[in-house]
Formats: sequence, C-alpha cells, structure tokens
Amino acid sequence: MEKETVKVKGGKVTKFASDEKLAKLKAGWQKHKARIIAIGLTIIVLIGSVILFFVNKSKNNNKTNTIGTSQHNPDTGNKKEKYSRELLADRINSFGETAKTNGLELTPEEVRTLATLINIDQIVSEDSELAKELYDGKNAQDILSNAGHVIGKLMTSSLSNNFKTPMNLSLLVVGNDYDKSVLTKLESYRDELTALRAEEPGEHRVEFGTKEEKERFDQIISDVLMFYGMTADGLSINGENGVIQSMGDGARFASVLVMNEILLGNRNLLTTEQIQAFEALMSNEPATANLHRIIEGCQTTEVEPDKVKTK
Repeated sequence: MEKETVKVKGGKVTKFASDEKLAKLKAGWQKHKARIIAIGLTIIVLIGSVILFFVNKSKNNNKTNTIGTSQHNPDTGNKKEKYSRELLADRINSFGETAKTNGLELTPEEVRTLATLINIDQIVSEDSELAKELYDGKNAQDILSNAGHVIGKLMTSSLSNNFKTPMNLSLLVVGNDYDKSVLTKLESYRDELTALRAEEPGEHRVEFGTKEEKERFDQIISDVLMFYGMTADGLSINGENGVIQSMGDGARFASVLVMNEILLGNRNLLTTEQIQAFEALMSNEPATANLHRIIEGCQTTEVEPDKVKTK
C-alpha cells in the first residue's frame, strides 16, 4: 500500500491503514523479541563507536533534567520504602487489576513471575524463605524465559493501543527507591514522547511542527541513550546523575520493555545512529549473567544420608 506524507497540526505524519501500521510494528517487535529473549533479554555494556558518535553529536551541556511529574512518578520524599512480602503481594494484585482494566489478560502467576524477578535483589537479601520457594530446584533460564514471555505480552499490548495505555513496571518495584525512580523516569519520557507525537489512528509522525518540540525530542533521546550507554550524563534521579550500574539486575532486565517502547514508538523520528544505539544497548549479557548467578545461588544441595561422613 502506498503511503502518503501530509501536514497536520504540529508537523507531518505518514498516513496509512491502521491495521497495516500495527502489523508492521508487531513484526518489528517480534523480530526484536526473538533476538532479545534468545540472549536472555539482556541490557548493555557498550562503549563503542555508535554510542560515542551519538553522544558527541547530540549532547547538550546546558540542559537540565528533572524527574517528571506524571501520574507514574512516586512521591517518596525522604522516606525510603522498605521491602515486605505483603507489599509485594499488594503490588502484584494491583498490577493485575490495572492490566485487566487496560484489556490485557495476565494470570496472577504471570504477574508474580515478573514481579519477583524485578525484585529479586531485595527478595534474596531480605526474604530468604521466599527466595528458596521461588528458586530452589528451578532452572534459571526457564525463569528468565517465563518473565520474558510476560514482557512480550506487555509490549504487544502497548503496540496495539499505540502506546496510549502502557503498563508501568515501576509499579511492581518494592523496597528499592532508586530502581523505581529510574523506571519511572524512563516511563515518563516514553509518555511525553507519545504526547509529543500526537498521532491519530493510521498515522505515524515523521516531523515535528516546532523547533522547541524537536529540541525536546532530541534531549529526551539523548538522555536515555547516554544513561544506557553508562556515561556519567543522561538521566537525573533525585537531582543527581543516574547510572545504570546502580540498578538491581532484575529491574535492569525488565527495563528492556520501556526501551523497546521508546524505540518502536519513535522509530520514524530517530536517526540511523540512534536506532543502532538502541539496538546495540539492548543486546548484551551482564544482567542475565548476574541473574543466573543469583538464582543458582539460591539452590541447595541435598546430601544422601548414606553419603554423610562420620568421625
């Protein structure tokens, strides 16, 4: 089908059938999904030519960053949230209800699988009984694949509604204010970009109408890529520069969802270098390797009675 680029309020869009657009985007996601899940949905340690080129090209030394004030941003103040199994259960139930309201059917077990992986660092350090229940005798790759399957469902749902009612994984974080703040910031950026595009069904934005909108778009993309590129610049968390190394491995693993939402939702507005940077930053293995070690560390070895040595 031939596409048509037309001027609309706020810039230019490419117009084509909504079903065709959705099919194309889903195909793109399935391509990324297959590759990402195959390597464990891992996140980034890349300081290569693509990132250096992009950072040198787009960094603005005078920009300021603040955590957004959208509905997703928690007001934790100076009080740190403490992990508890009860709070984790509440978050799981609430997330499942929100998904149902958004027309997304997730089983309680699917939500629990994803939520416990996101919070694995807290669970292992503060709730050894639950860690044993979740991971003892279990295959680490199976656990990661199951969580990846749920992330795939969330991504497909996000594509289907044109990123208008995405699910926010920050709402599942318990007892780790830093991880919650990072995910919240990324999600608020995703939502701001969706609002900037202001697309109608059957449209895909290819150009902004004002210089200010284009500059804001470039600033957000630059912030996200520099953060994921592990530079000292980029995301500002509670007034300080955030670094991805400070995140728990479970939250880093799950953050591939919002990164893909930003990539696929804005693909027609990104440069070739930016697209390559996003793809490269979501194709490395440290988070998954660490999760394997954490899960395997929860395994116990049973010793048969007749093999116990006695003095």
